[in-house]
Amino acid sequence: MISTFDPGRWRQVAIAALSIFVLACFHYWLWHFLVPNALSPEFTASAVKRFLGAMAASWLPGGSKWIGPADKFIGMTWVAFLIGIVLSFIRVGSPRVRYQFLGVCCLGMLLSLPAIGIARSFGIALPTLAFMTAISIAIGEIYSQMQSQEEFRKWQRYTILGVAILGLAIGIVGGVHRSKYVAESMQENSVTRIDRDGRYLFDFFDRPVTIPEARRQAGLARLRTFGVHSPDDLRLLQKTLHEDPNHYRQQTPNPNGLFLPKYDYLSF
Repeated sequence: MISTFDPGRWRQVAIAALSIFVLACFHYWLWHFLVPNALSPEFTASAVKRFLGAMAASWLPGGSKWIGPADKFIGMTWVAFLIGIVLSFIRVGSPRVRYQFLGVCCLGMLLSLPAIGIARSFGIALPTLAFMTAISIAIGEIYSQMQSQEEFRKWQRYTILGVAILGLAIGIVGGVHRSKYVAESMQENSVTRIDRDGRYLFDFFDRPVTIPEARRQAGLARLRTFGVHSPDDLRLLQKTLHEDPNHYRQQTPNPNGLFLPKYDYLSF
């Protein structure tokens, strides 16, 4: 309904959105006064930055952080492809499909709002789905218009089709490439995972973390496998990671088997 011209349906969408907003405000009021220490959204410049960062990452299958020439090439090529698709869609798209595209993009923005509270890289699945749907709508409309309009020659149609296929292939390759690094960062000998798990297991936070004893002991045994026997060992690891990260990027394996992944699984 969000992409239709029917005023009645637009009215239904507006009423539904307003109802959800009222319920959200009431829920926030209960949350704020009944659970005063609970995390709540902060409408600050940093919150806007988190929101925009999550929304930008939702458009990029390979993530918004690029390290190395290959990742930068894939990322910049995908961005150029997106710009070309959007400009072509604006030029040839029909008004009705433009509204569909805009409606789906607005849905993607709405689904990115949780980043105002906390931005998580694994929390952009739904906005990514919405924005990829918008791209599919744009590509389908461009192809349909070029097939129906005689002003486009045959070679132009095939060129656009080839560019679309190539651009989508680059996006898929970028997503698979980034997923490989995410899986790498989840390995047991990833130094960032050891650091993160150790902070929970050794109670580095203001309040002890509730962890079942069996899981805690299994986690501590895993840390001991990599030479982290105490909080002091973890602090030494953190210091080395902060001051000399290349220590874990060496080509030769580290004596205790630890390595620094190219991307942390929480990075966008």
